[in-house]
This record gives sequence, C-alpha cells and structure tokens, in this order.
Amino acid sequence: MGVYAKSKVPKETARIIDAFANDSEAAKAFGMLYGPVGSSKVMKELEATIDPMMKKINDYQVAVSKNTLPTVPYPAGSNAINKLLGTENDAIAFKQKSVEEAVDDFFTEAQKILKK
Repeated sequence: MGVYAKSKVPKETARIIDAFANDSEAAKAFGMLYGPVGSSKVMKELEATIDPMMKKINDYQVAVSKNTLPTVPYPAGSNAINKLLGTENDAIAFKQKSVEEAVDDFFTEAQKILKK
C-alpha cells in the first residue's frame, strides 16, 4: 500500500494504511481478506481467529519473505517511459514510423519526461 505523492488527503490515507497494517481491531474485522497482516504482532493476535488454511498461507508467506530482498521503488517517470516505449513500438508495428524515427522520438520524449 502507498499514498499518492499528490494526494489531497495524505494523513487520512496514511491512517487507513496504518490501520490495515497495525491495528488489532481492523485485523480482526478484515482477517486476511486483503492479504497478509502487516505486523507480526497483530498476526499473532489474529492467529487464534483465522481458519487453519489461512494460517498455512500466512506461515508460507512468512517463510518465503525471509528470502526476499526489499522492494526498490521505480524511478520517477518510469510509468510514462514504459507507456512511451509501448507507443513507439506500436508505431513501428503499424508502419506509422520507421525504427529509426521511433527510436529518435523515444529518446527525445524520454529526455523530456526525465527532466520533469
């Protein structure tokens, strides 16, 4: 979960995320409906109320997470760059541009996006 950088209600959104991750009452209300509980402390409190299959799923997620690396956020502009790449690829595929034109246009636009 995350908060949009330009959110008009960042504090309120952060409170909702915090409740999903850290609040025992919210965890009891939602169980594992939206995936694993963010806090191991809250998960321990919840374990007695979840069904055995969900317990197995949580145990598996805990075991797997011990072998994962932290998530690295995508750099600013990466979504726009990916979209641009698809657009230029389509232009080539539908013979609207040559490969050379699409490559030149891609790098011109990508530089503009990355300067924002």
